[in-house]
Amino acid sequence: MYTYTDEAPMLATHAFYPTIQAFCKHASIDMELKDISVAARVLANFNDFLTEEQKEPDTLGDLGKLRTSPSFSSLNSSTTS
Repeated sequence: MYTYTDEAPMLATHAFYPTIQAFCKHASIDMELKDISVAARVLANFNDFLTEEQKEPDTLGDLGKLRTSPSFSSLNSSTTS
């Protein structure tokens, strides 16, 4: 998963994303682009007031859950000691 943000970081994302995408393709790693911009986070937190077409997933929250999952934590245990 590769995330993009808003404003100036978006320029870096569009410059670097094709490189990451090419590397992952050759390594047979599936990849998808996710939006963690401020706008997407605001929309994700107000899904109750939006139509289905307007709703955004809470990608940043999902990344937080992934980071605290036992499988992810065990992969990085050598870097935290």
